[in-house]
Amino acid sequence: MFNFPNDPPSKHISGFPPTDKDVFDFLTNMDLANKEMHIISYYRACYFLKALFGETARTIMGFNKPSKSEQIQEFRKYMSEGQCWRSPGAKRIKFFRTVVAEAHKVRHILCDSFWILIMILF
Repeated sequence: MFNFPNDPPSKHISGFPPTDKDVFDFLTNMDLANKEMHIISYYRACYFLKALFGETARTIMGFNKPSKSEQIQEFRKYMSEGQCWRSPGAKRIKFFRTVVAEAHKVRHILCDSFWILIMILF
């Protein structure tokens, strides 16, 4: 006898490791018209990568491991702990939630700075 889940299939579940929902939503959520999507996608990816590298460095520094190889191994364990087919695991979810929140901050700071500059110049 098979038991099927009651939840409808999700666009976020397509393989292993499972999709990080917060990352997927951040990178694919478009606010403006289609003709500007490629520009927006590029900048969203830049904001995301800046936040990702920063949070990765902060996380690795917290491990207090003497060598880079030990830091890398610990980070891999950290990111895969509790991971299964349907869920990335609590630590990974928290990690990427922090990354996406930081990417939003970077995005808003840069966008606000841009508009302030425009208002000053014009």
